[in-house]
Amino acid sequence: KLIAILRDPVERAYSHFTMRRNKGYALVAEPIADFKDALVAEDERVREGWKSGWHYKRRGFYFAQLKRYYDLFDRDQIRVYLYEDLRINPAKVLVEIFRFLGVDEAYQPDIHSVHNQGKYNAVIKNHALHRFLTKENVFKNALKPFLNQQLRRRLKNHFIDRNMAHQETPFGVSTRNGLNPELRKRLIEEYREDILALQNLLHRDLSASL
Repeated sequence: KLIAILRDPVERAYSHFTMRRNKGYALVAEPIADFKDALVAEDERVREGWKSGWHYKRRGFYFAQLKRYYDLFDRDQIRVYLYEDLRINPAKVLVEIFRFLGVDEAYQPDIHSVHNQGKYNAVIKNHALHRFLTKENVFKNALKPFLNQQLRRRLKNHFIDRNMAHQETPFGVSTRNGLNPELRKRLIEEYREDILALQNLLHRDLSASL
């Protein structure tokens, strides 16, 4: 049995970015401070083989991802919920999930704790070193024949992370400042076709995301 909970793709992409920026110590921090610039860098990162944890926009094309499961599994084995469902009425969603899984739907878990709130702000310590690590240069090109791409990427991420100061925000409050309205509008248009296809796949009105 398969369960997916989908967040508005634009909100998800921006939240993913701010998670990388406001990281704890479990992840390599996002060195790019502006979300728009990080989106521009995404295509190059994908070409270079960066893992999906850096694919802010691409991970929001839900139809392309879920269609594979609907092609392989019976529809009654899959449940898809929206993040808004969970946010507005978490108890109702949990009861439905328990029922789907065949477990005790009368069980009432604690749903009051909020997890994974951004608490850290990543700040570059040495900008010259950061430029050296992130831009093409003769020294790095000379090393390419001796180090495979995966090892080069791991070393690069390691030193980028060591060059970041992870300052805790006041009172543990996230540093998220909201998404630029024009950028939001542009992303909605990029997701539009995928959202309409997802709407047909799920048999559910998703126009609120458009």
